[in-house]
Amino acid sequence: MLINGCGGGDDKKEEAKGFYIPEGLDSRTELRYRQYAVQGRILYKQHCANCHQEDGTGLGELIPPLAKSDYLEKNLQHVVCIIRNGLQGPVVVNGVEYNQPMPPNQQLKNIEIAEIATYITNAWGNKGEFITVQKAQEWLKSCEQEE
Repeated sequence: MLINGCGGGDDKKEEAKGFYIPEGLDSRTELRYRQYAVQGRILYKQHCANCHQEDGTGLGELIPPLAKSDYLEKNLQHVVCIIRNGLQGPVVVNGVEYNQPMPPNQQLKNIEIAEIATYITNAWGNKGEFITVQKAQEWLKSCEQEE
């Protein structure tokens, strides 16, 4: 199911603005998911859209796309670490290598990272999952151990 924050819709305009809702969420969990995704969209626009663009398409051969990104799908746990700690070195997204540093976002709270991750992994044609703050905290601990 695709939503745009205020209601459903499946035409192309709605799809461009909306985000995917994973199947099988009970009504309470779906409400929380919607709250995370809507807040994640706001935070994304504040902290990420300058480089990754508002529509998630990235910036040419400099900044990787998040829209329909195979990297997000395959590296969900690592994406949470990248949001917090940034990224140095090459990364391959949809078969294209990118090698621009991404600055860390140390100021973001765990809940904000969970909201951004929930939004970007379920927007622009991505079909991810609901990343709760508990899950984000667990993943962030594992990336601290990798350092």
